[in-house]
Amino acid sequence: MISAKLHFQNEIKKIKNYFNVGKYDVVIQKSKILLKKKPEFIGLYNIVGISLHRQKKYEEARNIFHKGLLHNPTSLDLTLNLANVYKAENNIKTAEEYYKKNLELNPNHFLSLLNYANLKNDLNMVEESISLYDQAIKVDNNNFSVHFNKAFLLQSIGNFKDSIYHAKKCLELNNSFTPADTLLSKMINYKENDWHLKSMLEKVNNNNLNLTIPNLYNLHFAISVAYEKLNEMSLSMKHTILANQLKRQSLKFNINNEIELFNDIKSSFKNLDLKSLQLKESKNKIIFILGLPRSGTTLVEQIVSTHSNVFGAGELFTLANIIKDSFFDSKESKNTLNEKSLINTNYSDWQKKYNDYLLVLKHNQEYLTDKNPLNFLWIGFIKIIFPNSIIIHCHRDPKENCLSIYKNNFPGTDLGWAYNQGELGDYYNLYSDLMKFWHELLPNSIYNIKYEELINDQEKVIKSLIETCGLKWEENCLNFHQNIKPIKTLSVTQARQKIYKTSLKLSENYKLELKKLFSKLSR
Repeated sequence: MISAKLHFQNEIKKIKNYFNVGKYDVVIQKSKILLKKKPEFIGLYNIVGISLHRQKKYEEARNIFHKGLLHNPTSLDLTLNLANVYKAENNIKTAEEYYKKNLELNPNHFLSLLNYANLKNDLNMVEESISLYDQAIKVDNNNFSVHFNKAFLLQSIGNFKDSIYHAKKCLELNNSFTPADTLLSKMINYKENDWHLKSMLEKVNNNNLNLTIPNLYNLHFAISVAYEKLNEMSLSMKHTILANQLKRQSLKFNINNEIELFNDIKSSFKNLDLKSLQLKESKNKIIFILGLPRSGTTLVEQIVSTHSNVFGAGELFTLANIIKDSFFDSKESKNTLNEKSLINTNYSDWQKKYNDYLLVLKHNQEYLTDKNPLNFLWIGFIKIIFPNSIIIHCHRDPKENCLSIYKNNFPGTDLGWAYNQGELGDYYNLYSDLMKFWHELLPNSIYNIKYEELINDQEKVIKSLIETCGLKWEENCLNFHQNIKPIKTLSVTQARQKIYKTSLKLSENYKLELKKLFSKLSR
């Protein structure tokens, strides 16, 4: 007969296998059975908690980590994982307490240093983040992740020289980690027979590397950037199309869900008495900068946040997360948006949650920018929660906007519509129609700024923009490219330059390759 010890070890092995293939429900079920027999086995608390975390069951995850800590209060792994759950919940203060607790127990705990540095990075606390990354590198200089994360941060503040160094170091340690290639492609000025382009082409053709689908599409996107910088437009688009095909194949996305969402938003707000729901003015003066990705939102935020009285918070997902938590079932991809549910919502609670998050940003300027482009979906909610906020809608020529979207690899998996020409065209038309709806529902509440007009007559448009924000004119707003605020969007290198016109009318180069997309936009 098999011994109890060997049986337990076999069960643990099975659980780890289930965990590795993402069968988290099975992991949780089997682990809890074992925990009844061996409640002191700390590893099971970790694997259950992480599984719950990945299912976004944050409260259950917290509870299981706390139970584990009752058995071993000094467990670095449990404390770290608990901190990560609090971070995922945007409970930044508590997350920081647990990271610090670990580092008090062990100042050289690599994963605590790395995760705490990432938290500081998310909050744009640059000096503190760099200091923590440096400590982590001293502990383990051969970890590719810490070099990549530091490279990403350095790129965001315009320190391209040091960013390139750490991105290269990342690839030396893990040549298959192609996000580092993507990072490098944004910063390198390619020349004929460039070493980096050669390296990427060798990798993409090397079947022995067994690159994952994400690593492959990262690589194709990076190669397309390199070829575009070399003015090899045909080769650039060839790799752009390959990259988009690979990424789209990897995503679960249905354009019909987006059509349903847009229709529900319009039907919910169409006859709603917004004024009866509007809250009193918030103490925070917020400038929402929104529109489709690649429409000029990063450039506009750079300009506005150059003003001495404005804090640039970057892309905040706080509002979107509050709305999704209230109206969306992530498992069934269903939403409960309707006029009745909007009337019965506690918007004061929403405002408090949003304002509480702003506290962790520790800024002292009177105004703050929230530059999440997809907040264009939630303009009705913005006017309820922050009725005196300023809404700036960035837009540009449809073909140029969609081309720029199609050429880029966006972080995460949320923009499933961006990687297929037909779906991208359909989404653009949904967006355009919704913006018309908001303008009709909320006249004189949304300030439009067109990218092409900003490029062609920058001083006039920038002065108008600053005036619209209720700010006194500062000459420094024309020197936005010198703004040291971290930029963590795909426009990181462009927004650190003076305004240039090379991005205008690029779509003329791709009439044949993007025929399907452009035909959708001309309807």
